[in-house]
Amino acid sequence: MERSPDVRINSFGFRHRPGVAGDLVVDLRDHFSDPLDDLALRELTGHDDRVRAHVLGTPGITDLLDAMTPPVLVLAHVARRPIEVGFGCGGGRHRAPVAARELGARLRRAGLRVVVDDLDLHRPVLPSPRR
Repeated sequence: MERSPDVRINSFGFRHRPGVAGDLVVDLRDHFSDPLDDLALRELTGHDDRVRAHVLGTPGITDLLDAMTPPVLVLAHVARRPIEVGFGCGGGRHRAPVAARELGARLRRAGLRVVVDDLDLHRPVLPSPRR
């Protein structure tokens, strides 16, 4: 029988849903550069290396992930159920998937079983709310 994951990480877009339930949910919208504003990146997703580089190059994002990793590790080791983490951005195609995958990779390197689900990655690109 396959064991359940220690951590489930969901990425999503606040413009598609009000949010997700979780032990820790982070709203990335107002704090980190949005690839949607770059015409060369707009149609890509957080699974593309160029989008990943853009998001992870934004000041503060790696600091956030560095700060989040230890408490999620602690919770995962004491929890009786999978820890739920959510990352939200505007459309759920760029910032949130990058953050979710990066945190997932860090937790896997620490030996945890992690499932990452990009809930809104498949949705069409939304117009920028700043235009």
